[in-house]
Amino acid sequence: MVIGECQWSGVATAKASTSLASSSRRKSATIGGREAAIRFMGMTPGLVGVAQANLVVPAGLTPGNHTVSIRIGTGESNPAQITVSAP
Repeated sequence: MVIGECQWSGVATAKASTSLASSSRRKSATIGGREAAIRFMGMTPGLVGVAQANLVVPAGLTPGNHTVSIRIGTGESNPAQITVSAP
């Protein structure tokens, strides 16, 4: 999945950057079929070609295994599984 164009908060070079580069494309995420807030989605600082998504688990999600899905623009990620434990 391509995160698309990024907005840099520092200087971008050919080497891994230590600044944040967030995706400027429309994006959304779900966990267990419920909308998950996106705190950050973009390039991982210090690594070349690695993207990350920082999501908030929706309140009230029952403990157990849940599917995570991310949409960027018209593309959708392969489903992934996370385990949510009781608070």
